[in-house]
Amino acid sequence: MMKKYFDVRCPYCFEQLRYNDAVFRCKSGDEQEDKYLKNYKAHLEDKEVQDLLYNFVDPADPRYSKYKRKFDDGCYLTGIEDPDKSTKGFLNERLCPYCHNKLLRMFGRVPAKYIAVIGVPGSGKTTYLASINEMMRERSTESFSWINMDPNDHYLEYIADLYAQGNIGAVTRGVQGPYFRELGINKNKTDIVFLDIPGECYIDKERLTERIVNYIKYSDGLIFIVNAAETVENNDEAVLGKTIDTVLGMLRENDIPKKPTAIVLNKVDLVKGELMGRKALSDIFPPITSDAVDMRAVERKSADIIHSMLWHGGDGDGDGADIQANLRGYVNNIIRDFGEDCRVFATRLVLENHLVLNQGLDTPFLWLLAKMGVFPVKQEKK
Repeated sequence: MMKKYFDVRCPYCFEQLRYNDAVFRCKSGDEQEDKYLKNYKAHLEDKEVQDLLYNFVDPADPRYSKYKRKFDDGCYLTGIEDPDKSTKGFLNERLCPYCHNKLLRMFGRVPAKYIAVIGVPGSGKTTYLASINEMMRERSTESFSWINMDPNDHYLEYIADLYAQGNIGAVTRGVQGPYFRELGINKNKTDIVFLDIPGECYIDKERLTERIVNYIKYSDGLIFIVNAAETVENNDEAVLGKTIDTVLGMLRENDIPKKPTAIVLNKVDLVKGELMGRKALSDIFPPITSDAVDMRAVERKSADIIHSMLWHGGDGDGDGADIQANLRGYVNNIIRDFGEDCRVFATRLVLENHLVLNQGLDTPFLWLLAKMGVFPVKQEKK
């Protein structure tokens, strides 16, 4: 029986791909400028764009009709071989046929879900992703797996190590990723693709490239990171407001449909008095998720944050009250635009004995996976 493969989008240019749509990189023989990759890199203002002298072979080109095709499971094209092995030999580095970025081997063998991570500079996007990555790895059992699909990319693991050493000042420069992870639950597998978008892109609209717009447009879900501590303590709500206005404007201008969105209020424990008043931290952190997401519990906690923390929780008057009111307005704008598929979560990162403790970090992500249909939902008792 022939195995089923899936059509996917290129995680770089977001063109729709059939599972066998690919060209193959060739680093021997006559070199030529790869105009496809050069054009893609030029949009990223890549300084190394002039060095892109790589040859490639397109299996659909009649010139290569005599090349032998190698298939996995009888249908998935994994490589091609030059009849004259002394020139190009066996080629198995698969590239997107539109932008010529490298595609992971066997990308398309399972369904793929794309998650965009949004936030202002310094909001903790990369640290959040690194922590989620570690937590998902720690969940591994016989029936649950979380695997890094890119053997050459260990950036999230590197960030997690820095955090464990107390170095939490790492800055994300430029568009990071995409990060590829395979989620396995029982026999069901899904490729999860993250992109950590630098917050500067939302502050400076000239850096809001087509690629970033498309990533949000074609994503299956959004994680919006808000650093509550920075917003309150450094009067940083103007930057947050500009970011949210830019994102929401981009969604409207490009006719991007509503999609599941997790608003993550990070580091709320550092500004408890300003935002929460007498509310206990335990009252707002999301429920711990084990084998399934309790959607009703998440909804109750989200509503409690909105009403108790954002609307009624803050102490005092003056600047603190004004900042709280602005933060409430920004979050309310996101909720208004995303409606029923939007939830608010409160989280914090805690370092203790060189371990990152789970304080509500994984539930926003697992809730998003559940909304996308790839993580179990707790069944209600009848």
